[in-house]
Amino acid sequence: MKLNWFFSRRSHRCLISFFLFVVLSGFLIFNDGGFVAVKDEGSGIVQRTGYSVSLLPDADAEALSSGIHCADARALAATLEDFIS
Repeated sequence: MKLNWFFSRRSHRCLISFFLFVVLSGFLIFNDGGFVAVKDEGSGIVQRTGYSVSLLPDADAEALSSGIHCADARALAATLEDFIS
C-alpha cells in the first residue's frame, strides 16, 4: 500500500513539473532598447526584430513594456504579424 502511495505522489510531481515547463516555456515579445524583441523562454535566447517600437500604436508599445507571452511558435508568428501589419 505504501509503495502505491509513493508512485502516485511521484507521478503527480512529474506531471506538475511537466505542466510548469509547458506553461513557463514559450516566447516573450518585449521592448528592447526601442526595438521589438523576442525571447525564447526555453533557451533564453533574445532576438531583436529591427522593428522600432516608436512605429507602433501607443497601446501596443505599452503592452510591450510589460511583455507579451506567446505559448508557441504559431502564437508568436500571429502576434508579430499583427504588430508589423
